[in-house]
Amino acid sequence: MIGTAIDDDHGTRWPFAFRFHTLWSELDSALRIGWLSRRLRHRTIMHRMDDVARPVDWVSGASTVFRREVFDTVGLLDEQYFLYFEETDYFRAVARAGWPCWYVPQAQVVHFAGQSTGLTSRDASQRRIPDYWFAARRRYFVKNHGRAYAIVVDAIAILGLALWRVRCRLKRRPHGGSPHLLRDLIRQSALFRSDIHANAQIPAPPHSIRRVPVDA
Repeated sequence: MIGTAIDDDHGTRWPFAFRFHTLWSELDSALRIGWLSRRLRHRTIMHRMDDVARPVDWVSGASTVFRREVFDTVGLLDEQYFLYFEETDYFRAVARAGWPCWYVPQAQVVHFAGQSTGLTSRDASQRRIPDYWFAARRRYFVKNHGRAYAIVVDAIAILGLALWRVRCRLKRRPHGGSPHLLRDLIRQSALFRSDIHANAQIPAPPHSIRRVPVDA
């Protein structure tokens, strides 16, 4: 599998590949403590890339090339996901089957992010995260690590996010997160829900989708 470099609609490079989600990555993303992030820099999910092709855990599903043999040996993506985490889940299955994944910056595409849901657009932090995102997250952890692991991950994320909110309140600054994120994370957590079917309905796009001609 090969993932390309991605530029946004202003021509700005988005130079990231990814590591698989773990307890440590969830702890770091929730707490946002400088010294802890430095200690866990090799476990964070997002991995800033340079201009050299390198093997990685997974890449953005917006631009990925697969060998046909991958589908022949691993199968297709899990249709029980509605949206989000489906490519992460698939990359993990492919990695378990022994196939490598590379980030190749010499290939590049322009990606208009967030056109379907708005969750990855520039104003994403102002939008409430829909239930299907939490359902997909819950399915990913339960399916790949078991419900006990998913419960621990959710407990870490909830505690870390709560501590972050307290720190922001004490410093009298906005927390910068999506509306109702902590409440929704608790409500949709594997702590209280055992279903792992992400079958919610997608809302209408936040704005009209621009059609971009593709040069074959």
